[in-house]
Amino acid sequence: MKQDAFMKKIIIIGVGVVGSTIAYTLSIRQQAKEIVLIDQIQPLAEGEVLDIQNGLPLTDGTVVRRGTFTDCKNADLIIIAAGRSRHEGEKRLDLLESNLDILKNILPKLKENYTGGYILVVSNPVDALTYYVSRQFPDFLDRVIGTGTALDSIRLQYCVGNFLGITDRRIKGYVIGEHGQIQMPLWGMTTIDSIPISEYCKRKGITWNKEIQKLISDNVKEMGTKIILGKSRTHFGIASCISYLVEIFSQEEEAIVCVSQVRRWKERKIAYSQPTLISHNGLNELPLQLSEEEKETWEKLCIQLYEIWDQTICYQ
Repeated sequence: MKQDAFMKKIIIIGVGVVGSTIAYTLSIRQQAKEIVLIDQIQPLAEGEVLDIQNGLPLTDGTVVRRGTFTDCKNADLIIIAAGRSRHEGEKRLDLLESNLDILKNILPKLKENYTGGYILVVSNPVDALTYYVSRQFPDFLDRVIGTGTALDSIRLQYCVGNFLGITDRRIKGYVIGEHGQIQMPLWGMTTIDSIPISEYCKRKGITWNKEIQKLISDNVKEMGTKIILGKSRTHFGIASCISYLVEIFSQEEEAIVCVSQVRRWKERKIAYSQPTLISHNGLNELPLQLSEEEKETWEKLCIQLYEIWDQTICYQ
């Protein structure tokens, strides 16, 4: 067990492909003393536990077991990964009705046993479901988050790295909005070795313009669809994102990550992602620094987000 591990108990609700990949990633990296898997299909949970346990003798210390909702008491983190994944040709919002029904079955059991740990929503459409979960825990809004555009931000770094021909580890970039089509990169906050991307490209003699920005932005939006076309599902990327979030929550260091929370926009509340300073002490939303053109684009995106919430999730 790592000596700096902070989380004693992590709960994962829903152990399909995504939930089980998260469980494996966290256990193999020894990011909690105990990882408890909950699923309505008990043989599935038992099978995943056994499969993961077979690899743990090669590590040191993490206990993985099947549990029930009573295990949510005193959990440091509760990950909600229950629900079906999207299929080829579907959008994330197409999952709303079916996955919302699953949440309506899960949340009363969770509320009975909830003692204040972080709730991390992974199921899609993640922003809409984060909004719904937050409404069920009104006294713990600062403890309910969704993975939001954390994965999109990583995909942005990947696409920028491919364009520039450099490793994406040198790149910092952020995508705001929803984990879906209603999003935009923050080009003004995109840097290479702490150098703004526009300045970096100027120094290197690389063309950098709105056409290239749109091409990269479109690639980020369609990355999930492309993966699904190839292998029918996505799960490794999101598991890595969650592992990174757990690492931040567990240690002294701070990091800026785009996560989804219920936020106020013009006297209205909607769930979306923006850069957030995260540490073991909690989350602090960072103010958006937008150009005038970006402000106009962001305004239009927020209107779209609100209209979707108003037509779908607000009355649930």
